[in-house]
Amino acid sequence: MKTNEVGDYTQEKWHIEVHGKKTYIDNDIYFVAKVFGKTKNEIVQKNAKLIAAAPEMLEALNECLNDWHSKDSNFTKKEPKYLEKIRASIKKATL
Repeated sequence: MKTNEVGDYTQEKWHIEVHGKKTYIDNDIYFVAKVFGKTKNEIVQKNAKLIAAAPEMLEALNECLNDWHSKDSNFTKKEPKYLEKIRASIKKATL
């Protein structure tokens, strides 16, 4: 498992695997999660997609936060409210 600046998690790209009636999230090395419910259920598939996208979303949120703070023009500006939501989402995902 690789280490990320915001915490440890399986960083390689996650994807959905369907085996019979079971839906799993993995990255070809590690089993990450099992999504419960009927495999063909639309909600189950949407939940699986959301879980599988989590590492990429976390990376994108970190990039947004770092990008805003790296711009000199933002030094004297008040932080936008969306950065507070980004920071809270990162905290929820990593603590």
